[in-house]
Amino acid sequence: MISNTEQSVTKKNTPGYPGVNILSFFSLILAFLTLTASCTPQSQKGPELKGTISLAPNVPLWMLHGDLSVVVFMKGSTSPAYLPVAISIYPHPVFPLTFEIDQDNVRLSGIKLSGNVKVQARLKLSGTEQDSPATVYTSGVPSDGQVDGPPVSLTISQESHS
Repeated sequence: MISNTEQSVTKKNTPGYPGVNILSFFSLILAFLTLTASCTPQSQKGPELKGTISLAPNVPLWMLHGDLSVVVFMKGSTSPAYLPVAISIYPHPVFPLTFEIDQDNVRLSGIKLSGNVKVQARLKLSGTEQDSPATVYTSGVPSDGQVDGPPVSLTISQESHS
């Protein structure tokens, strides 16, 4: 049988400032950090290209097991042709798909996403060289777009072989 014992609680004095406990000190710090975070200007998002991609009825549904890539082409001051500069990849896409491409998607150093661009969507189902070649459906020839302009609308409909 367990006997009833009385336990005494002793209060330990901790060194510090009188009347201020540790919890209220951290509450003050948290309040200060919250105020300073709300007063700092929010970072401005850089230039971006927005749009939607839909799937034409002729594209087989098994293509949804592939990867969708949205490629942005730009013409530089020294290049005579449009070159691919940015890409965004979406594995196993669900259509219609809304995309946004910004400076983080640019794959060439020193290139700023801006101005008139061309955009193409490519839906690719991987294959091996021995079994079957990769199957690719595209949105056709690259479409015109404008960075920070109206959204681009693309439809994947054309089969191509790679």
